[in-house]
Amino acid sequence: MEQDLKDEEEYNYISNSGHIKGRLSCSLGMDLNELKLVFDVYLPNGKFRKSSPGDPSYVLSLTRGQPPSKMEIEAIERQCGGIPLKFCLVEHGPVSFYSFSIVELPVLP
Repeated sequence: MEQDLKDEEEYNYISNSGHIKGRLSCSLGMDLNELKLVFDVYLPNGKFRKSSPGDPSYVLSLTRGQPPSKMEIEAIERQCGGIPLKFCLVEHGPVSFYSFSIVELPVLP
């Protein structure tokens, strides 16, 4: 119960910052082994309005334990509609953020 309260306080702090909006499909009690899009993140700029924020700078997905598989990453990227995706991996306390980019390597002769 104490952990739920701490999570809710952190969520409220982040949400009230004005540049991060929680997604409606996410609940604080969700299973973090399940990969979901959790936050839309907006970088500060002069055009940002809470009532009409526009497209987020990136979407944040939370997970615990093992990083997502390639198939899971591809499936969740399709839900982002071209908006960059970042992952937040929580593992026994430490928090890591990571993202992936498509890289095309040149063919060598």
